[in-house]
Amino acid sequence: ARVVSILKEIPSHLFSESINQEILQASPREIPRLLNCLELTRAPNIEQTALQVIQRVNEEEAIVACLRILKSPKNLEIIRPYLQHPTWFVRAQAARAIGPIGNEKDREILMTLLVDPQWWVRYRAVQALAEFPSVGTEGLKTLRRKETIPLVCEMLDHVISERQLS
Repeated sequence: ARVVSILKEIPSHLFSESINQEILQASPREIPRLLNCLELTRAPNIEQTALQVIQRVNEEEAIVACLRILKSPKNLEIIRPYLQHPTWFVRAQAARAIGPIGNEKDREILMTLLVDPQWWVRYRAVQALAEFPSVGTEGLKTLRRKETIPLVCEMLDHVISERQLS
């Protein structure tokens, strides 16, 4: 924590390039920690680094770290395949990443995740749907009124309740 606070005080351009290079050469197990450090410093080119990394790694933790950083709609084609990844926490993070940047095509894909066997995947999919301007809380309520699958109803109720409390 102390190191991060020190790094936040230093202009990121003074060290971000060297951390970027370290990330690109790091083992997949080191990548999440290094990306997290770079993210905390608000480095300007972190998304480009994450994009380079996600295209060369297969380790789930590294993929999740990259998905957490990819926030631009231009990266949707990179993010979308991870919604079908065999590992549940990769699917959950991909759904979370899609929420703020997705489009109607992604809305349909997220709808398929509402019946995922993993609770977190369903949760992140409903949260992501709620971020779509065409859905929001009212759209979730409409979905809930039409839904008959208990697993989906439960998750819609959960997220609707959360959104009404905040």
